[in-house]
Amino acid sequence: MNNDQKPAKPALSRKDIVKILISAVLTAGLLAVLIKNISVKDTLELIGRLDMKIATLSFIPYLICYFCRALRFKFFIADEKITIKKLVVIHTIHNMCNQLFPANLGELTYLYLLKHKAKIRFAESASSLILARVSDFAVIMAMFLVSCFFLHEKVFAKIKFFAYGTAVILVMIVLGYFLFMRFGKPELFSRQYGGFAGKILNKINYVLSELIQAMRKTHSPARLSGGLVFSALAMNCLYVFYWLIMQSAGIKVNYFEIIFLSSIMVPLILLPVKGIAGFGTQEAGWTVGFLILGFGKHIAILTGFAIHITTLVFTIILGVFGMAVIKKCFKGQ
Repeated sequence: MNNDQKPAKPALSRKDIVKILISAVLTAGLLAVLIKNISVKDTLELIGRLDMKIATLSFIPYLICYFCRALRFKFFIADEKITIKKLVVIHTIHNMCNQLFPANLGELTYLYLLKHKAKIRFAESASSLILARVSDFAVIMAMFLVSCFFLHEKVFAKIKFFAYGTAVILVMIVLGYFLFMRFGKPELFSRQYGGFAGKILNKINYVLSELIQAMRKTHSPARLSGGLVFSALAMNCLYVFYWLIMQSAGIKVNYFEIIFLSSIMVPLILLPVKGIAGFGTQEAGWTVGFLILGFGKHIAILTGFAIHITTLVFTIILGVFGMAVIKKCFKGQ
């Protein structure tokens, strides 16, 4: 039997359990620090003051963001039989799990659904997820540098070393990708080892070899540029969504300030260890960004909670919809 056809093991590994425990402690610690500076009553009052028309309107760019992400995944998947509609449905469930599960365990749902619903091999789905995350990080860092340029007088003096570091990391990501595609060959991992440790090394070599082959299938200027374009469009839809939520809360910020705030917050969501349902980590990211822009700590934390709760509501609505239609969507496949 092919290794890709082996059934996934449902049990959590010890490493996953440790991640969950760390995430729980992280969530509790960050929430304790944040809630110490506000009250639940204040948070509920702010949410109650949201302009519901604008908040409802923000669902449109949030929904468009899902389609852009699906198109981004499409560029990074070599298998042509998977349609945009099916990728959107998979992403609604994937994103909901990623938002709710600690330690980014929700990423596994993307791999699971592509394998068991779309019949796409693990190596191919894993390579598309890696490329999507790399393109997202590249876009976030590039947009962050753009926002720093336009907010130079307000933020650059406070974070100039962070901005320089971001520019260096962005260059390293781009160079690292092209060097990996140039010199990373499946043959590098063809050596076989004996013994118990050798079996583990052989399995790792097999996975890496399959992953490189899958990534090479989508390594073309058209696919790479297409994936980056839709990654950028998805991020800008997310920026518009955040901007509308802030407008509905009566907080006046411009578009470049939104990019700056999001660029600090979004990487925290992608950390391998984050809070349960993102609580604590997301609010901390928003708070740091707001404080740099000169907002008070109280309003910074309150706004972070309001945006996070709104995001969770929309994510769960779309995720539940995806779970309701996925069986019909993949019927007969």
